[in-house]
Amino acid sequence: TFGCGVSLALGIIFLVVLQLPGILSILVWIMIIVVDIALVGAGYYSRDVSIRWASGTRPGNEATALYYGSFVLYSLAGAWCLLILFMRKKIVLAIACVREASSAISSQ
Repeated sequence: TFGCGVSLALGIIFLVVLQLPGILSILVWIMIIVVDIALVGAGYYSRDVSIRWASGTRPGNEATALYYGSFVLYSLAGAWCLLILFMRKKIVLAIACVREASSAISSQ
């Protein structure tokens, strides 16, 4: 019962925070940017590890696969950026819908 009360209180606090001007937009766009940074960072890390492995610590096939995997991650990051660019207006509309829904839920 304690966990239920805590989750209820956190949910109400989250709804109140979402109604603050600009917070919802900032949270959504930060999450979108973090996904892109994570994809680029994973691509960089896997490329770096594949170069270290190619120097002789692992067999050649694993290093080569990881090297090409890094380019897959880079291309996913580019596709993510393009998707966000094309879906920008729909994301803004979804933010407005969530803002209205949170104000409707909290007004009751």
